[in-house]
Amino acid sequence: MTDTAMIADVAAQPLHAPPSIVRRLRRAMTSSPALMGLILLLLLAFFTAMRPDTFASVFNIRNIFLDASGLLILATGMTFVMIAGGFDLSIGSVLVFSGVAAAKTMETLGGEGVGVLIAGTIAAMLSGIAWGVFNGVCIARLRVSALITTLGSMGAALGLAYLLTDGNDVRTVPKLLMSIGRDGRIAGTFGSNDEPTGRKLRAAVDKAMALVG
Repeated sequence: MTDTAMIADVAAQPLHAPPSIVRRLRRAMTSSPALMGLILLLLLAFFTAMRPDTFASVFNIRNIFLDASGLLILATGMTFVMIAGGFDLSIGSVLVFSGVAAAKTMETLGGEGVGVLIAGTIAAMLSGIAWGVFNGVCIARLRVSALITTLGSMGAALGLAYLLTDGNDVRTVPKLLMSIGRDGRIAGTFGSNDEPTGRKLRAAVDKAMALVG
């Protein structure tokens, strides 16, 4: 085939134009995340219209964000697991066990200081890491399927949590823990209970910006 024939053959092939912006927007709007976001917005508008004085209040919106914060943290970890091609059925039970471990640690140490709260946080983190290492060793080293491994650890973590608490709630945690996120105050950490934490943080940010400027 001569060069002239090759050029003519290439010229005869149809050119595929890149997708237009409208087509990309249409594809994005019909995707699952966009549809779920639209449904959530419609639900938000519906409940706001039904109870405008209570549902749309600052207190209720703050509670919604506080309740969703834990789920968002769990979803972040599950995102990495799903990107790697796996899944984890034990994430909820590990969360319960970590919370029980933190509560029992703070209950054992006693007191209302920040150190007790930090010790409970460390206990919760170590508990989660321990269950993660156990699942990882079983799946990566022992070649047990993720379904069987996480299904077993789900029952084991939840069962151990029940054994540690005898099936009862642990209510003897420091009041400092309960004050976090309530009324925007953290008692004993950022100052007196009469000054909101957000105001102190804003003042610190303003000072830092003044120094930078």
